[in-house]
Amino acid sequence: MTSGVWKTFVSLFIAVAVAMIGIGIIAPILPLYAETFSASGLVIGMIMGAFSLSRGLLGPFVGRLSDRIGRKRFLLAGLAIFTLVSLCYSLAGNVWQLMIVRIIQGAASVMVTPIAQGYIGDITPV
Repeated sequence: MTSGVWKTFVSLFIAVAVAMIGIGIIAPILPLYAETFSASGLVIGMIMGAFSLSRGLLGPFVGRLSDRIGRKRFLLAGLAIFTLVSLCYSLAGNVWQLMIVRIIQGAASVMVTPIAQGYIGDITPV
C-alpha cells in the first residue's frame, strides 16, 4: 500500500470512528433525555427511529450524488453537519426538536459511513 493510500485509509478510519463514537455516546442517553420532556415510550421510539429512517431514505440519493460530485466533499460536509447537529441536542427544548435533530444527524451520518466505504472501494486495488 502506498503512502498516499495509507494516509487516505487512516483518515477515513478516523472519520468513521468519530461519527460512530458520536452516535454511540448519544444513543444510550437519548431516551432518558427525551423523558425529561415527558416523552412517552412511543415518542421515544420515534425519536430513536428517526435517525435510521433518514439514513434509509437518503442513502441511495446521497450515494448517487457522491459518485457524481465526489466523495471527499460529501465526507467533509457530512462530518461538519454531524458535528454541528450533535451540539444541537443541548439546545433542544422539546421532543419534536429532538426528533428534528435526530433526522438531520441521520442525514449527516449517511454522508459519512457509506461514503467512506465507497471511498475505500475506490482506493483498494482489485
